[in-house]
Amino acid sequence: MIVGVPVGLWLTYNVAFGILLVPENSANDSVTTIIGVFLGVIAGYFAGPLCTVRLAQRLSTTLVQRPLPEIIGGVAGAGIGVLAATILGGISIIFMGDIAWVVGLIVGSVGISVGWYVGTQHPSLRAMSIAPTSSRSVLDSSFLIDPRCHAVLDAGLGSGVLLIPSAVMEELQVLADLPPTDPRQERGKHGLETAYQLRAAFGSRFQIVEDPAHAREPVDNQVISAARQYGAIIMTVDSNLATIAATGGIPVCNPNSLLRACQHPWSTGDELRIKIESPGRHGAQGIGHAPDGTTVVVDDALSSVGKELNVRIRRVQTTQSGAVIFAAPTGDQTARSLRSRRQRPNQDRLT
Repeated sequence: MIVGVPVGLWLTYNVAFGILLVPENSANDSVTTIIGVFLGVIAGYFAGPLCTVRLAQRLSTTLVQRPLPEIIGGVAGAGIGVLAATILGGISIIFMGDIAWVVGLIVGSVGISVGWYVGTQHPSLRAMSIAPTSSRSVLDSSFLIDPRCHAVLDAGLGSGVLLIPSAVMEELQVLADLPPTDPRQERGKHGLETAYQLRAAFGSRFQIVEDPAHAREPVDNQVISAARQYGAIIMTVDSNLATIAATGGIPVCNPNSLLRACQHPWSTGDELRIKIESPGRHGAQGIGHAPDGTTVVVDDALSSVGKELNVRIRRVQTTQSGAVIFAAPTGDQTARSLRSRRQRPNQDRLT
């Protein structure tokens, strides 16, 4: 606003006395001054954020989204363009006078554009790779359609920036536009709704990106290209896409594989030998631990504290703090333990 005051005064004085030829007197000077100050303050109030904070935010967001080779090419091109503009501007000022800055501006703009193009297309810069990081994830259509998508991201896998290629959104739109009799229509609608919910939940961390250089390629290829360009991991439940991406050295997070990896190694019917270490909290239960440290609650094992028993797993219960195994001794005691469990249904509580 302070900067706008002298600009407004200069503009109003030139318009009033230079163009409109208003007579110069104290009254006209006062009115022109008031109008100039008012216009300068108003212009500065609205133009200030656009030229400072918002411009900086826009530039920083753009630079973060652009791949490193393009930034290097753009900076190099800008430097060469400014140098050429300075040289040509100094020469042209002899012939053009005050309008030589126009030549400098044009040459500088051309230099930046050429540098940006070189950063995108030059083989040596394209060969530069960005280290993949979990702070950026590329989501494909199969992941957006999956009903577990939002829950998986909320669980912590969506801690960084979520990138969705525009081709993925177009693919979902095509599915959503299918006839109601086609079962794929609901999947497309669900994917679009999930994208809308992610936009509301993650805000600026949710970004739709475009890649004009690969616009004619299949959607899966564009997903892989986006992951390679932004140094991101791919979130997908498409096993074929996951295989192709992994073959190309791109990290992949498949919730199906994650679920299998998180499954407990023990299951109903498995037998193991454990030592009963202490009494349980309920009835005649005894407490021991599996070889991997998982707590085992054994029915009718109170009298076996300090001894080792062969037990058969009846149930594995997963909790937020881990898993608990409920088991019964093998042999003749198995039948008695199963009968006692039916008679005492509340004994399978956590110890």
